[in-house]
Amino acid sequence: MMTKEEQTEKVEFWRQQMEGFAASGLSVKAYYAQQGKDAQKPDLDSLDKSHGRRMRRRVFALPEACQLPELQTWPGLRNVLAVETIRQVNHSDETQCEIRYYLSSCADSVGVQAQAIRSHWGIENQLHWVLDMTFREDAAQIREKNSARSFAVMRKIALNLVREDKVNKGSLRGKRKKAGWTNDYMAQVLSGEFRA
Repeated sequence: MMTKEEQTEKVEFWRQQMEGFAASGLSVKAYYAQQGKDAQKPDLDSLDKSHGRRMRRRVFALPEACQLPELQTWPGLRNVLAVETIRQVNHSDETQCEIRYYLSSCADSVGVQAQAIRSHWGIENQLHWVLDMTFREDAAQIREKNSARSFAVMRKIALNLVREDKVNKGSLRGKRKKAGWTNDYMAQVLSGEFRA
């Protein structure tokens, strides 16, 4: 079993190795071609046209990367995934390309792993967006570590309590404000017994 320090060193080495992709300025496909290998087809290729942008996500499974001596001690490592995201905002000529790497010990298919990656970030982004819109969390001036954690927990509890109100119409932010203005509604939120 590796120590935390050894794992950190291994991850840093792996990052340096994989930065060859980013430093070359090439896509994964072009990088493979430059290395004299057949250009690998992505294991998963999807195109999303929404939110005023076009986004192409390509997932490459790189099981041969597990053979790097530095990664062979990684417990249960089965695959290295490279997720290439090519993004273009509508009405703009600028195209952004980003490649993220994931070490995986999962035996599921590449499609299942890619969906798990997207779902994880979707949940994270959605929760943070809702907290910011409802509580203006990003504008919070709390800097003390313990206070920031305590308030984050309280905001999540408050968000879950307000979400339980299916009777009254309105946004989460509106319901939160209503609970602050009306003691009767605050009692409904805390008891979970809502009435119109």
